[in-house]
Amino acid sequence: LGMDIAVEMLTGARNLGRLDIFQQMFVSVCSYSGLLGDYNRPTAERTNSFVHSVERQSAVIVAVNTAKDSGEAIGFKGWKCVWGMIFELRDLKLIGGGRENKRRSLMIESDGDLLTAEYRREWTMRLIKEGLGWSSVTDDRLGKTAPKKAMNFVFGAMGRALFGSDAATNGQPLSSDNSDVANGQYAALRTIHGKEELILWDDLAPSDDEDDTAAEGDEDDDMFSSGMFFDDEDRYRTSGTPMGSSSAGAAFESQLIHEDHLIYHYPETPITGLERLDDTPAYQLSSRARVRKRLARVCDFAGLVSESRFLSMEAIQSLLEALVHINCTAHLEGAIALSPASEALSEILICEIALKNRDRIGLLWDNVLSQHYHLRLKGKSAPLCRYNNAPMPNETEQQTAAIMTPGIEKCVTGLLRTCYWTVHREEIANKVLATLTVLYPPEGQFRWVSGNLDLDRHMAEGLWRICRNVDGLRNVDLEGWEGILGLVEWCAMRGGTIPTRQGTRGGLSEDDPALQAFRSLHLMLHAAELKDVVPFKVVGGVRALIAGGERGNCPKLSIAGLDLLLVLHTRLEPLIAHAAAEEKTNAETENAYGKGSTEVFVNCWLPVLKGMATAAELSRYASVRQHALSMLTDAIIDRHGRSIPDGQLCKIINDICVPLAGKRIAELLRSENYVEGDWEEVMIEFELSISLIFKPFLHHLKNLITVENSFKVMWVSMLGIMSHLLSDEGVVEEEQSEDPDGAMTRDKLLQTTKFLGCEHLRNAVMVLIACGVLKGDNMVGSGDENGISEDLSHATWNTIGNIDFCKTYVGEWKQAANDSGRFDGGNSAQTDAKSLPDDVDAGDSQDAPLR
Repeated sequence: LGMDIAVEMLTGARNLGRLDIFQQMFVSVCSYSGLLGDYNRPTAERTNSFVHSVERQSAVIVAVNTAKDSGEAIGFKGWKCVWGMIFELRDLKLIGGGRENKRRSLMIESDGDLLTAEYRREWTMRLIKEGLGWSSVTDDRLGKTAPKKAMNFVFGAMGRALFGSDAATNGQPLSSDNSDVANGQYAALRTIHGKEELILWDDLAPSDDEDDTAAEGDEDDDMFSSGMFFDDEDRYRTSGTPMGSSSAGAAFESQLIHEDHLIYHYPETPITGLERLDDTPAYQLSSRARVRKRLARVCDFAGLVSESRFLSMEAIQSLLEALVHINCTAHLEGAIALSPASEALSEILICEIALKNRDRIGLLWDNVLSQHYHLRLKGKSAPLCRYNNAPMPNETEQQTAAIMTPGIEKCVTGLLRTCYWTVHREEIANKVLATLTVLYPPEGQFRWVSGNLDLDRHMAEGLWRICRNVDGLRNVDLEGWEGILGLVEWCAMRGGTIPTRQGTRGGLSEDDPALQAFRSLHLMLHAAELKDVVPFKVVGGVRALIAGGERGNCPKLSIAGLDLLLVLHTRLEPLIAHAAAEEKTNAETENAYGKGSTEVFVNCWLPVLKGMATAAELSRYASVRQHALSMLTDAIIDRHGRSIPDGQLCKIINDICVPLAGKRIAELLRSENYVEGDWEEVMIEFELSISLIFKPFLHHLKNLITVENSFKVMWVSMLGIMSHLLSDEGVVEEEQSEDPDGAMTRDKLLQTTKFLGCEHLRNAVMVLIACGVLKGDNMVGSGDENGISEDLSHATWNTIGNIDFCKTYVGEWKQAANDSGRFDGGNSAQTDAKSLPDDVDAGDSQDAPLR
């Protein structure tokens, strides 16, 4: 009767247009459920009060069904009461479902999990351990601090999971002894209501014995979900709704009679003597399980989410604001208390409701969602709610509430889900993708909540789901790419570490963040649809991938990153050619890449070359260093160098090539503990380092000699490196043993390397003589217009003459210089770029094909 009267009064007030009275009545009905504001009793006592009160259950049924049917009218306060009741029911384990065939359940996500099944189990265990180890803090509502040892707390939680709340507490104040805190022991926040113990959002029952055994099959197979009802004449009916019942109260009464008949009046089964104790739960249900099934039968909880797409914009905004407000104020005194599990559920509901309303998600994002995710993940407060009587937490309070790690996890996954479902919507995609910056430093602050938990695998899988929507990424602008590429860079550096075992080497797991970052980069750089779309800032993510492979003991990942740098290098060719061909670029190119070849060089090509050089210099793996040295040499002698200014070309060789080669040669000469099988690798690296010095130098010599000061510094640096290589300091005298197989030794390797270096030096000297840069002794002081030849020639012959390994060749080289001077009529000092003969062997100066 009470249910029927409440429904009729609510319907009448709404039909009269008195929404103020309707909302007040609705809030009053919600308060009769006993689920709002009564958090000063333990869980067992609150559960018992609700389970054994048909009146409270009827209030919940009326409130939920009214919210589903009249969501337009209940307003912000009404929705706040509805969500508060649902979260309390979840904490009392009175909401069932969670399976995909449970269409009427809230306890399920519409998308697949971002984690694999294996890692989800591991994450769950870590989450529980972390949740049971919170630091001791003061409960403002109780005015007490109640620490307890972590190990005792674990066993206590296990007991409560199996047998309910501790009877010993019975609502009495807990101990306030702080000895554990003083000794540095882990302590946990203990409250009377016990919500801090609820960690997993989809934990449906307090024990296996109370779980919904019928959930494995179809819902209609449950004896409480279908079957026979009793009408007023106590006649059996076999339909899904009670015949003869025309009201909510009559339907609920029929449901109770139906349950009572099945449990207490069902014909007794004869005893056979084969019964077992563990068979009892198969046909006996606890009071909690009965109420859970009863509410699932008569309350369409999932309809609150699915039917939200039929609400007006004002109503859907009130619904979301109520959820956000409960989520953000749960830690304040007098607010609706949320467990970590319910906080996670609230984040799931926010995301699910937003995705159900994708046709108007732009307005929802601007009005509610954007500020919510910034508040939760960035740690900055913002006025989310338009109702003045709904206080919002300040920054300090929000950071304190951020310790709820399950809620943070679902907040992050909710943002990622929103991103990959809206990436194809041009009107909102850039705003949503730009919010990804709150997931990683420096803006993301949630990461410092717990040092034992990280969300890198969640973010990496979300990144891959975003990037695989190639068609949607075509319309993303620089603002959206900023968030995507920043997340790529973060995931590339957060990969796992491969343990190195003698004789074997493992690999990265399929869901490793660094591997997911590589997949995303590879797709972006090789998709034809994104060829001219991905900004060159992506080079930061590629360089991070190379460093991540080094950090995780995975040279294959670093080599893959180097190959991606080469892809970026090849894309620069039309860009540099266009910038160099036109004195002033058109407006479109100007906005995208800047003016002229200098801007292209600084913003695009130079970071690519520096990425290769960094890998060649810092990598611990010979394969990575060799790959980087070879790629760097080929990249510099490619046709790109013809289109950039001569000064920038000198800067590349002076600042990148020569110093890098010098460092690698010096490092190889210092190393004496070579493994016998590594001689070939060392020899290859020596050869690549020497080629890095001379190949770019000779290939671009016509352009380099026009920059007088830089050319002098470059050539002197090259002579210094060769002096160090060809000196006797690197040779270690060792007893030569007769080896019929001619096995390689350190002395033999250095000797071979010196012959190679000497040959490269000779080629360079001969080319410089041919173009008139170097002169012989007889020609010094004659006809030097620019002053470069005499000084450079004097320094060159002095340096080479001091190298013992080259003393036998100096006379021959000088004679060639003198002969060249006499042939040119004493005018060999001209340093014009045109003086370099086209038929001179410039050390493989032809354009080398890209690897």
